[in-house]
Amino acid sequence: MSYVFSGALQVLQGVLKNCGYVGKCTMVSVVVACLNIGLNAMFIYGYLGFPRLEIAGAALATVLANGIGLVITVCMLHRKKNLWISLADIKCKAANSIANITKNLLVCVCTGFGYGGSIIVGNLLGEENPCLNMEKRLQLEIMCGWAEIQ
Repeated sequence: MSYVFSGALQVLQGVLKNCGYVGKCTMVSVVVACLNIGLNAMFIYGYLGFPRLEIAGAALATVLANGIGLVITVCMLHRKKNLWISLADIKCKAANSIANITKNLLVCVCTGFGYGGSIIVGNLLGEENPCLNMEKRLQLEIMCGWAEIQ
């Protein structure tokens, strides 16, 4: 259930952030984080008369905090009519968000290849392998550098 609340909250906040309402989204995120911390203490350890729930308490606290954050966000949208956006705006912002996420994933992949290649080159250079000639070393270093730049 937490994934449903959290997913809906992230989608609404992503759209609002892209529309220029970053401050309101930040406020809701801070409220959700503080609620989660407070509810974790109450439900995990049984403070304030609540039963000690341990792991189940952590799950319950996360669900409640994200649910409250979602309700706050929807109430903000409902009260301020100028925050409602059209379906065309959502499609445009969603396309922008998807493109940004795709770019970030590709950067992660390329960075991972770059770091992996750097580790391989470092291991090969550290072995002082006589079979690895200078030309091969240069090729490996250029490939790793190119992958990290991408």
